[in-house]
Amino acid sequence: MDQSSRNRIQLLLKDLAEGSSAPNKLLSEFAHILPTVKNAENLALLSSTLATSPMWHTSPIQSAYASLVTIAALQMSLERKRKITEPTITLNVFISSILTACLTAAPAAPSTGCIIAGLLAGSVSPSTHPYQAEVPLYLQSKLFKSYCSVASAAPLSPVLAFAHTRVCTLNPDAPGDRIPANLSHRMLTFMLNTLLFSPMGVLADKSAVPRAITDQTPSLTVATASCIVDLNAAEQTVLALTQFLNTQSNRSQSETKTLVYIILTLLEHVATQLLTSPRRPQKLPLMILDTLRNSSDLLLERGIVSVGNVPAHDFAFLTALKLLDSNSIATLLHSILTTPIKRTPQTLFDLNCAEQIVSNNVSNTILAQLFEHCMQYARDMPITDKNRYWAEASHSVILALLTQMSVLSPSGEFAAALHDYTTLLFDCFPANGLSDHQYSLACGMVMQAAGSHDVVKGGALAVELYNRMYARLDSVPETRNAFEKTLQYAPPDVVVGGMQRLYAQPAQAMPIIQGLDLERKEKALNWALSGRMNL
Repeated sequence: MDQSSRNRIQLLLKDLAEGSSAPNKLLSEFAHILPTVKNAENLALLSSTLATSPMWHTSPIQSAYASLVTIAALQMSLERKRKITEPTITLNVFISSILTACLTAAPAAPSTGCIIAGLLAGSVSPSTHPYQAEVPLYLQSKLFKSYCSVASAAPLSPVLAFAHTRVCTLNPDAPGDRIPANLSHRMLTFMLNTLLFSPMGVLADKSAVPRAITDQTPSLTVATASCIVDLNAAEQTVLALTQFLNTQSNRSQSETKTLVYIILTLLEHVATQLLTSPRRPQKLPLMILDTLRNSSDLLLERGIVSVGNVPAHDFAFLTALKLLDSNSIATLLHSILTTPIKRTPQTLFDLNCAEQIVSNNVSNTILAQLFEHCMQYARDMPITDKNRYWAEASHSVILALLTQMSVLSPSGEFAAALHDYTTLLFDCFPANGLSDHQYSLACGMVMQAAGSHDVVKGGALAVELYNRMYARLDSVPETRNAFEKTLQYAPPDVVVGGMQRLYAQPAQAMPIIQGLDLERKEKALNWALSGRMNL
């Protein structure tokens, strides 16, 4: 080793031992020098001095930052070392020497866990150069097990938490091991209470937390979620979320985006535990729904108003509803029925719940009460830009209810409900807010519900509804498109009459005829081909 290299190593050792230099500057030098060291003694000395450096004992934020920089420095060191074609110290010896030195100097220190996390990150990274050395799986597994052992014994700290975050983002199949459940439980508590939801966490005042740390929020969130390994951890997570949400005030748009991401990522993993557990406690699904309801203002601000556009939200929401038993469903519906009709995010959430659970085993009495509740809501909440989310949600619930009521409710009660809603539809189109597409879709579902009722219970309710829509064509020609689309659900014996009303020439009806079922298509084709109605 030349004198210049010796001097650099001595200066680096001095700086590490004092811990007075900025971590990014100090560890950048460390990452450049380490791969060039040509004897195991110097390698061990540098590694042990890093593990015991005073820089790990500064403020939580500074030590957390040092953790991030150290992991990056170790990963970079290994990547540079792998590219040396004729090394004095082989890659395996290089890794083993660093590991042994740290475990000897600081066997239960967060800094050692952090260093091992950096080595592991560099070890499992895929090679991009054809001559780049690979770290064997047995050595990756040794690193992984050493990390788990150190992390289980070391004091909880931001240093260890960021190390754990990095380990959690690695391919778990690479070392062939899994993080022990007791370590996951240990880290979950610290990450929830210290890194995510504390006054000094990633959601705190940005002026108090460096960007290098807040930029790690997605990784921290995923790592925290990966610690949800059983139902106890799941319940602990939801309780921490609930407590945090209860203390929140106004936030900026970017802060809301971050918080919503954290909420949905954690709840998605909670729901996964529910689905995979042999136990299905009712408490936890209700807790998920309560958390989503309590954060409904944040979700609405991010444009999450119903099912269908954010997979994490949909999975947590629908899983919780799916696992409710009949008593919990009845309790939830009772709560919805007794909540005053207001244009609030919570009401919108309640309507979305109602739409999803009416397909379950709900009594006819509850169906009828919920129908009247939503009808009143739809009448009192005109479809304007200001009210659109709530008004459209109430229509969606009504249509879901009608589908169930068609076979569960007494014929007279259902017929009255269906006619009432049809009248409401007529009031809403074309003058009062429903689009042509929405009106067409609703009319089609009304005809489907009427048809289901007639098949199960007999009667001619579908003909009555068809006649009302037919009669409206003269006074409201804008309804032509909707009427055309309802023909696929109209009673087969009246389909041809509807086509005669719409098309001057039978050939014009061929596109719609092709979409009909067999019975309706046969009647329509006979008419189209013969040019006259086939009775």
